[in-house]
Amino acid sequence: MRDDVKPVAGLSSSKSTPANL
Repeated sequence: MRDDVKPVAGLSSSKSTPANL
């Protein structure tokens, strides 16, 4: 789940929801 913590919104949004940002 570390992908959600990544500062890259492009990669994060692919796996996680924008709410995590």
